[in-house]
Amino acid sequence: MTRTAAVAFAVSVTCLGSGCSVISLSSAPKPPDRSVEGASLGKPFHRVLPVEPRPDWTPVEVVEGMQAAMAAFADEPGDKTLWKYLTADARKALQAAGPPVYVLDQIRVVPKAEDEPEGQRARVEITGNAIAQITDDGRYVPMTTPQKVTDLVTLQKQGGNGYRVAAFANTRMLLSAADVERAYERSRLYFLSSQDGEPVADLVMLRRRAAENLAESIVGHLLKGPSGALGEAVYSALPAGARVGSVRLTREVVEINLLGSFDADSVRNERGLKTQLGASLTELAKGRRIDVLHNGNPFYGTRSLEISPEDYNLGSTPPQMAFLLRGGRVLTEQEQGSPRSFLLVPGADGGPGLTFPAVSSDGMLVAALDHDGIWVRQDGQWNRWIDGTLLAPPAWRAGKLWTFDPSKSAFVSHDPATGQRQDYRIPDLADGTVEHFKFAKDGVRVAMIVKDLDGIHSLRVGVLANGRIEHLQTLAAAKDAKDQDREHFLDLAWETPESLLLLTDSGLNGVDLVRGLSATSSTRAKNARSVAVSGSRILLGTDAGVLQLNPANQTFEPLPSVEEGPPAYPAFRAG
Repeated sequence: MTRTAAVAFAVSVTCLGSGCSVISLSSAPKPPDRSVEGASLGKPFHRVLPVEPRPDWTPVEVVEGMQAAMAAFADEPGDKTLWKYLTADARKALQAAGPPVYVLDQIRVVPKAEDEPEGQRARVEITGNAIAQITDDGRYVPMTTPQKVTDLVTLQKQGGNGYRVAAFANTRMLLSAADVERAYERSRLYFLSSQDGEPVADLVMLRRRAAENLAESIVGHLLKGPSGALGEAVYSALPAGARVGSVRLTREVVEINLLGSFDADSVRNERGLKTQLGASLTELAKGRRIDVLHNGNPFYGTRSLEISPEDYNLGSTPPQMAFLLRGGRVLTEQEQGSPRSFLLVPGADGGPGLTFPAVSSDGMLVAALDHDGIWVRQDGQWNRWIDGTLLAPPAWRAGKLWTFDPSKSAFVSHDPATGQRQDYRIPDLADGTVEHFKFAKDGVRVAMIVKDLDGIHSLRVGVLANGRIEHLQTLAAAKDAKDQDREHFLDLAWETPESLLLLTDSGLNGVDLVRGLSATSSTRAKNARSVAVSGSRILLGTDAGVLQLNPANQTFEPLPSVEEGPPAYPAFRAG
């Protein structure tokens, strides 16, 4: 019996808000009734109702039914159908483990050949490719590469009741990619940076609930706080102790009713609260006003809390004019003309070995890497601000200059206003050194290319919190091969808060620019050394000039305003 056949053990339920209707799996769901208040605050939720195991089922059918019950586990109130597939010992093992959720594709359930079909005990294998894991706090963590999973399940016959699962070789929940697509919603929730109070996106997979519309799920998750990926790097301005009463659409106003005995006057950051709720609901609110109530009354008792679209429209940054570092000279792109030309910035030339520039947010300071440290161009003069060898190329964050010093195994920041320096440790980085890094626009996340003790590159992301880089997560690993064919990670850049561009060289004719946190697509280019991004504009510095991505055909073309010559390194101002 295949995984598709296992779906026959269930019926599908379409839920909007607290209303549900049973529909047949053999026909398409009926369009939702948009006259219901709240119906437009999220797409319909298709709930799967698993059935209990039957005495005449084979061991394979029981395991397929169990997997369907795993998919519906979080949807079921009260007694779970999953427990009815397990013996008491197996249930205790699963409950005690607090099982992680693995997302598999190409799932197969097959009997072990050595087992007798009519025996009292049987063993069945669940196989598939693990493509991601969903953590307790809702993070969807893709595997760097799909991992082959083989889980052995032991079944025991329970008299006239048929087979039940008695033991797991690995105690974990296994969901198919289709299960996740049905039951989870990719969402962008907003919290506030602990550094400057600016909004920071928390990318999570929200588990849909039959009794909630999507907007209620979003607000409920906001009230629980940020995921472990951000931790103490962010905070919430929402009142402590509040819970969701309802979120509904009434006369073109989105109405949020928060319940609880909290004191609304204790909310100290109303602007932050408006930003969090508004930005998190922006795709559902669609430009409508948002009213926040407290126990069904105006939020402040006599005064309402209204969130206008202007409060939550974070907007987008238009592409900037580019800078160029070439042979120690700094050039800036002119706003006028087509194609835009690059003009030399007056002042002294730097050393010819300067590479990988970083431009401050006001465009007044240009930092670059040389063999003996980090040099900065200020008022037309180059000066060395940070001494050291084998330092990582520089980056700016909140007015401070950053690099990674392998001699300290730490990031180092330099404050030009005070001249003070501070080291930032990376507790989770004991196996390598940072060769390149970039801060996201939110100033909280930092992505880095790490080379381990064996010379293998990996792409990792962490957050800046508590004076160090925490919650490091590996997103991609270079292909390990013979030295001449080994893949190298050359540079990286943030395209969006949830998407990175990774420049890789696999030893073939050219390099790949890989887009997305899970390497979803790539674009080929030749002789590239560095990558710079601003808005929709993507530039590559090469051995002889600059390439620009043509969005129409997704190919790189020479930037006509840059003549062929020595290696060029494009850059944009820090976000």
